[in-house]
Amino acid sequence: MSFFKCIWLSITRRLSKSLILFMIVFLLGNVLCASLCISNSMNVLQKDFMQQLGAKLEIKNNTNRYQEYSGEYRENVEKLIQYFNSLKETGTVQYSDAQFLLNGFYAHDLTYRKSNGEELECSLPNTLHLYGTQENQLLDQANQKIEIISGRSFTKDEVKNGEKVILISDNFLMDGNKIQIYDCIPVEKILYDSQFNVIYQEVSYYTVIGIFKKQEIIDDYNTYDSRNYDARIYTPYTTIINEYEQFQSLSELYPQSINTVTLSLEKIEIKMADMNDVNRYYDILDYYPVLKSHFQVITTQSIYEQIATPLDLLLDLAGILSYLTNIAMIALLSVTLFIFLKDRRYEIGIIYSMGLSKSRIIIQYILEIFVICFLAITISMGSGQQIGKTIANQMIDNQLEASKYVYIEDLSQEDLLRNYETKFDITFIGKVYANIIVVVIFTSALPIIYILRLTPKKILL
Repeated sequence: MSFFKCIWLSITRRLSKSLILFMIVFLLGNVLCASLCISNSMNVLQKDFMQQLGAKLEIKNNTNRYQEYSGEYRENVEKLIQYFNSLKETGTVQYSDAQFLLNGFYAHDLTYRKSNGEELECSLPNTLHLYGTQENQLLDQANQKIEIISGRSFTKDEVKNGEKVILISDNFLMDGNKIQIYDCIPVEKILYDSQFNVIYQEVSYYTVIGIFKKQEIIDDYNTYDSRNYDARIYTPYTTIINEYEQFQSLSELYPQSINTVTLSLEKIEIKMADMNDVNRYYDILDYYPVLKSHFQVITTQSIYEQIATPLDLLLDLAGILSYLTNIAMIALLSVTLFIFLKDRRYEIGIIYSMGLSKSRIIIQYILEIFVICFLAITISMGSGQQIGKTIANQMIDNQLEASKYVYIEDLSQEDLLRNYETKFDITFIGKVYANIIVVVIFTSALPIIYILRLTPKKILL
C-alpha cells in the first residue's frame, strides 16, 4: 500500500477524531486569521504611506522665538545646508531644500485678497512674506500644495546668482489689478527710528516670473501668515539672504534705527535616495548643539508613528489575539493528539512488528496532522478575514469622529484611517501557512516523544 494512501485511510477511518481535530483548528484558525489579517493590513498601509511620502527627512523650526541669523547660529545653519548639499553629489540625497522666511519689507502697491473678498495692504509691518527656496523647482508644487497656472519656476542660475524674481499667488493684486507675468513689484526697505520716523528708504524691483494658486489641501490655513501658501511670495533663498545682509549693513550705517526685518530658516526638506538611509541622519542635530534647541528632525517613519496612533490599539489587539491563539492551539492540539495517539498504541505496535521504522511512523503521523490542519486553516482564511475586517472597521469607525480634526505635519489622521482596508494577499496567505507549520511542529513534539518511547513488546504483551 502506498505511503500517501495509508495517510488518507488513517484519516477517513477515524473520521470522528479527524473532525474534532479539524474543528479545533478551524475555530481557532478564524481568530488567528483575523489577527494576522489585521496586522498584515497595517503593514500594507504603512508601506503605502511610506511610498507616498517617500524617504524624507525634515529639519523643522520648532520654536516661535526669533533667532537672529548671525554668529554661531548662522555658521551652523550654513554648515548643515552645505553638508546635505554635499550628499547630493554622492547620490545619497535626491534634493535638499533650505527654506527661509524674510519679514519686514513693504510693498505699498501690493494687496492680498482674502477668501471673503477683504483686501489686505502689504504696506503694514509683517505683511510681505518673502519665502526663499534653495531648489529651483518648488517643492510645494511637487508636493501638490500649489499649482503654477502661468509662467515658470526658477532657473538654477537665478537661484545661484540671487536674482530678484518671484512667484506670486493669483490672490495678490497690484494697484487693484491682477498681476501679470513680467510685472515688476516694487519692494521697499525702510529704516525707522525709535519714534517710527523714516530715516532711510530704498526700493528694489522684483520681476514676476510665475503665478500660482493654492491646491485643495488638508493643511488649508486661510489666515494671512507664512503657513498659508497663498500668502507666500517665493523667491530664491540667496536673494533674501542678500537682501537681509544689505539691510543689516544699512542698520550699521544708521545706529539710531530699530531692527524691523527678520530672517529665519523655516525648515530644510531632504529626500533620501533610499528609505533605509533616513534613520541614519535622525540624530544629525547632535552635531550642531546650537541648533538643537531651535529645530527638530522629522522623518517619514516618525510622521507615520504619530498619525497612526489610533491604529496602535488595533495592532496591539491583533498581536494579543495572535499570541493567545497560538498558545491555545498548541495546548489544545497537543493534548487532543496525545489522547488520540494513545488509542492507536496497538496499531503502532503492529506496525513496529511488521518491521517499519519509527521514523516512518512519525512522518506518517505528522503528515496526517498537516493534511487536517492545512485543510481547516485554508477554509478558515475566508471567514477569519471577514471577522478581522468587522473588528477593524468597528474600531476605526469609533476613532474616525475623534480624529476628524487631527493633523500631524499637514497630514490628516482621518484620511489615514479611511485608507485602512483589510488585505487578502499572498503575504497574508504566507503568514497563515507559516504560522500553522510552526503550530504543527510544536504540537507534534509530545506525541513524537510518546512514539519514540514505545516498544512492540510493551504494547503487544
